Amino acid sequence: CITDPAPRSFGTDERRLLVHLAEVTTDLLEARQADYKVRYLTSVLEQIDDSVLVTESAPLDPPGPRITWVNDALTDLTGYDRDELTGHTPRMLQGPETDRETLARVRAALEAGTSVDAFETLNYRKDGTPYVVAWTITPIRDQEGRLTHWASVQRDVTQQHEEVKELRHQARHDPLT
Repeated sequence: CITDPAPRSFGTDERRLLVHLAEVTTDLLEARQADYKVRYLTSVLEQIDDSVLVTESAPLDPPGPRITWVNDALTDLTGYDRDELTGHTPRMLQGPETDRETLARVRAALEAGTSVDAFETLNYRKDGTPYVVAWTITPIRDQEGRLTHWASVQRDVTQQHEEVKELRHQARHDPLT
C-alpha cells in the first residue's frame, strides 16, 4: 500500500496514519491466527472418541456452573442434543444412584481450584438409562491466572463395570450347584 517508485517523505500526520495502519494490520493478522487456532482445536476435540464438556467456573452451588461447549461424543453418549446441554449444569446427568461422596470430593477439589483426576460416577442418559463414566476435570485459566472455566473429559466405562460384575458373580457361584 505504501510502495512507490518515486522517493517521498511523510509528514507527522502521515507517519501517525502509517503507524495506525500497521497496528490495525497486526491486530487483524493476530485475530485471524487466533480464529484459525480455535477452529483447529475445536476440530480436534470433535474428532476424539472421549466425551468433552466445558463449563463456566462458577457458581459451584446449585444450580452449578453452566455448560458452554460439548463435543459430539458427549451428545452421542448422553442422548441429549448440544442445545439441550448448553446453558444447563452437568448435574442434569446425575440421578438417584449417583454417589454423593464422590461428588463431595469433586466439589472440594473444585473449590480449591485444582484438577480432579480419575473419578467414576453413575450418570443417566436422556432416556433414563444409567451409565458409568470415568472422568477428569481440569481448570482453565486466563492469561492472568484467573479461573474462567472447567474442562471435563469423560469415558464410558459401563461395559467394563458389567464385565467385572459378571466375573465376580462367576467367581462366587458354582455352576453345578
